[in-house]
Amino acid sequence: MISPPRFWTSSTIAHPLDFPVRDMDSWLKIKHWYEYSEERFAPGWAEAARRARDEGTLIVCGMPGGFDTPRQLMGEAATCMAYYDQPELIHDILDTVGETAERVLDRVSREVQVDQISVHEDLAGKSGSLVGPRQIEAFTKFPPRQKPAAFNLDAVMRQLEEATSSKSH
Repeated sequence: MISPPRFWTSSTIAHPLDFPVRDMDSWLKIKHWYEYSEERFAPGWAEAARRARDEGTLIVCGMPGGFDTPRQLMGEAATCMAYYDQPELIHDILDTVGETAERVLDRVSREVQVDQISVHEDLAGKSGSLVGPRQIEAFTKFPPRQKPAAFNLDAVMRQLEEATSSKSH
């Protein structure tokens, strides 16, 4: 168990005492929670989203960041060390989360016009980046079948342009 630093006397955010992932074995035990599944979509989700959009609601799709997700699973220090000590673990986490995000965003954007895509990433602070340029380069290579971070952004942008041009006529 990781103990909080002694200088923490109070905080406005929760600080975990432990993290679920330490190595590949512990990751594999929870990996299924991060894999794509049709069960992620509640019955009637697309109709509800279209109805909300017709009523003026902004449709926002969110996706996790490539550093933030491993950090939530492992903690900041362990994640930074894993880039060197357990690169296969970081690759597997990123591949899994990336594929899930891509498939979810692809499915959503085929059903509902998306107004905004929000990516949560938090790999730097006031003191600078927690990950160096070599790690960013090594861990953001996408397989040829994937478009880096675009997911279905081209299709989303086409939908936005079509909707805008059809309303102006």
